[in-house]
Amino acid sequence: MQYLILHVSRTRFDLKTFSSFKDQQHVEFPLEGLDMSPYLDQRGSGTGDQKPSSASAGSYVYDLVSMVVHHGRGYVYNHNSAKAKS
Repeated sequence: MQYLILHVSRTRFDLKTFSSFKDQQHVEFPLEGLDMSPYLDQRGSGTGDQKPSSASAGSYVYDLVSMVVHHGRGYVYNHNSAKAKS
């Protein structure tokens, strides 16, 4: 079994006020079947710049099983919650 762990940083820094804040833009991704094969660099395989073959492409497809959600607009009054598929 393989796992893919992603960290989506939604922190912005304002150079005028020298303060950090959370980007409120909504982020979407599939709950099942996230195919990462278009983002892989296969040049290290010695066969040139190629995409993964269809036989191996299945090993780069992931389903969401858990996530951590940050609640709050800043870093002073906030909390995190974890959600997991059972």
